[in-house]
Amino acid sequence: MRNFINKLVITILVIAALAIFAIVAQQALDEGKALRFFDSRVLISEADYKDYQIDKYDLIIVKALSSDKIKKDQVVAFYTRENKYDFAKIKEINDTTIVLEKADSSVVNLSVDEIEGLYYKEKIPKIGRFILYVRTTKGFFISLGIIFAAIIILSVLEKIIFQIKKLFTKKDRNTTVM
Repeated sequence: MRNFINKLVITILVIAALAIFAIVAQQALDEGKALRFFDSRVLISEADYKDYQIDKYDLIIVKALSSDKIKKDQVVAFYTRENKYDFAKIKEINDTTIVLEKADSSVVNLSVDEIEGLYYKEKIPKIGRFILYVRTTKGFFISLGIIFAAIIILSVLEKIIFQIKKLFTKKDRNTTVM
């Protein structure tokens, strides 16, 4: 049973290492754009948007935008000129543009193509801080170092426990085989 638990923990740690590598690789390959997952984008809120029930460092899931789903007062995510994601509420829908009102009451006019997705209040609170840390070079190496150190320690402990069991297990030496 102990062997099974060790292997399960090691497998989970390897999966975590692969996830960390995927986060960093996606950041590098997609030039800072949000992770695309099926028809959704996964964003990290870098500011508080209390009006939209979004806190700083929340992991936000926005669904792909289709023109038939656009309605007034929906919250959408868009990519700003400063290479950051921002959230705003739809105030007006015109033929070619959508008028958005940001949390600070400023108005932005965008085309449908410039909007990344609709926010349906799907989020994972505060996990974004860890992901932002892992995206840094220091965070990447420290995270992977901790995971691989834990794997090595578990493997060594497993071997030590096996050797201790072997020492204290007595074989019956009085029986002879003919």
